[in-house]
Amino acid sequence: MHLRSRNTQRDRRRGVFATALGIVVTLLAAACGGMFSGGSLPSLMTPTPVVSVATAPGTGPTATPTMSPTQAPVVTVAPATPTPVPSYPLVNSCNPASVPDAVPVAAGSGRSSSFTLHVPIVEYHRIVPFAEAGNSLRGLVVPPGTFTAQLDALQGAGWHTITMATLANDLLAHVKPPSRTFVITIDDGWDDGYTYAFPILTQHGFVATYYVIAGRIDRASFLNSAQLQALVAAGNEIGDHTWNHVELSGVRAATMTYEIDAAAARIAQAAGRWPESLAYPYGGTDQQAANAVAACQEMRIAVTEESAAAKKHHKPVALETWTNHFAVPRLELSTSTKPANLVAELSSLAAG
Repeated sequence: MHLRSRNTQRDRRRGVFATALGIVVTLLAAACGGMFSGGSLPSLMTPTPVVSVATAPGTGPTATPTMSPTQAPVVTVAPATPTPVPSYPLVNSCNPASVPDAVPVAAGSGRSSSFTLHVPIVEYHRIVPFAEAGNSLRGLVVPPGTFTAQLDALQGAGWHTITMATLANDLLAHVKPPSRTFVITIDDGWDDGYTYAFPILTQHGFVATYYVIAGRIDRASFLNSAQLQALVAAGNEIGDHTWNHVELSGVRAATMTYEIDAAAARIAQAAGRWPESLAYPYGGTDQQAANAVAACQEMRIAVTEESAAAKKHHKPVALETWTNHFAVPRLELSTSTKPANLVAELSSLAAG
C-alpha cells in the first residue's frame, strides 16, 4: 500500500505539470496568433531588397548600396558638342566683290586738306586682370577696375565716343563732331576686349574701334567670329591690324599688300563688314606703307602710335586732316594713367 501510494502521488504531480504546460502553450499561441493576424510576417522580419546601381565610368567597381528613398541613380551626361570653328577661304584682295556677303565701305573721296579736326584718339591693348594676362607686357595691361575708373571720369566730364570710321566720315564731309568727342581704340584682338571691355563700354554708352590681328581670329584667347559680329551689332568698329602683326615699314611690297589686304578680307568674312581703318603694328609706318593702305579701296584712315617726339616732350597731339589721314596719332593709355589727369589731357588735346 505504501508503494502504491507513492506512485499515485507521482502520477498526480505529472498530471499537474502537463496541465500547466498546456496552459502556457495555449497562452503563447493566442498571443502569437494576435501578432501574426492576417497571415503575414512583421516588417522588421522582412529582408531588405538590395539593388545594384551602376556607377559612372572610371569611378570604381559597381556598388551595391541598400536602397533608400533619398538615393538617386547615377546619370552619365554626354559632353557638350563644341562650337565648330568657321572655315573661310583665303582672300588676298580689298575688292568688296571678293567677300560679297560683307557690308562694303561707303564710297567717298577726300576734300580740302585745310579742314582740321582735333578729336583725341586713345589706345588700349588689353583690358584684363593682371592674373589673367599671361605673358603680356605689364605696360599693355589695364585691369577692368582701372578701365572703369578712367571711363567714369571721362563720362562724368561730359565726354562721349565715336569710332574711327565715324571720324573718317566727319573728315570727308567737313563735319565737326560735338565738343568732348573722342575715340577709343583697342589693339590686337584679345578676347578680353569682349569679355571685359565690351560690358564696361556698354555701361557707359561708349563704343570703340577694335584693331584685330586677322590671322588670330577664332583662335584661343582671341576674338571669334560671333564676338566680332556682336561687337559690330552694338555699334563698334572692327579695324585692320594686319594679318600677322607685322611692322609694315621696311617690308617687301608684296608682303605689305598681303598683310593689309588679306587681313581686311578676313575681317569682312568674320565680322560681316569691311574694315574702314587700320592701325600700324608697333606704330611703324612710312610713305610706302601709307600708300599700300591707301591702295586698299575699303580703307579710309589709319592710326599710328603716339609719336616719339610727343612721348619725349609729353606733348601728344590730336590732329586729323586729309593730308595725314593715313598717319593719325594716338595717345597710349596704361594702368598708371590717372582718371583726373586723363580728363585734363584730353581737354588739352581737343583744344588744339
